[in-house]
Amino acid sequence: MFLHHHLNGGKGDTFYQFDLDRTSLNDLFLFLFRIFDHMIGTGSLRAFKILGQDGSRIFAENHDILWRGMFWYWVTVPTFIISVLVFAGNCGVGQIAWFMWFVYLQPLFGMTFFLAFMNFALHGFVEFGPENEHIACVNSTLIVEGEDDSFGEDDHMAHHYYGNVTHRDLPKHHETQVPFRGRVNQPISTNRIPI
Repeated sequence: MFLHHHLNGGKGDTFYQFDLDRTSLNDLFLFLFRIFDHMIGTGSLRAFKILGQDGSRIFAENHDILWRGMFWYWVTVPTFIISVLVFAGNCGVGQIAWFMWFVYLQPLFGMTFFLAFMNFALHGFVEFGPENEHIACVNSTLIVEGEDDSFGEDDHMAHHYYGNVTHRDLPKHHETQVPFRGRVNQPISTNRIPI
């Protein structure tokens, strides 16, 4: 929330992609590494530490909260699960490793690829207005009335720039997006943009 929604983190931001060649397989793997670094928590931990050094109490507190959460997720919970499986007596080392692969690691790798492709699609473009302000419907790709709304494309700009709009108010909010429809990629789906 504190990092991804800024959209202007610059180099060092775990989701930064504007230095990458989107036609290069090597750059795709570099971006996958950045997303993986974000997913395991270390990228965000570094970002919170750097942002907290200027005296920002919020980033310093979030660094500590994330550190504790990472310890629970990567050490405490797996230790507990492995202990339960060992003491249950029915699992060998191979079965425990197989279980931990499917519970912890395989979903991590799957979400890493998913987030990389979705961020190439939904945050792959940047444009600034005459006052050097972010153009919201470009920086947070907005697809209105596209082929589908599988990943909330119709609500993506609201997700970043209008966080106080509730799901009940989204239809009314969509009406305010009419002036942006000239900039909208239509008809297209988020699934096609990163490819």
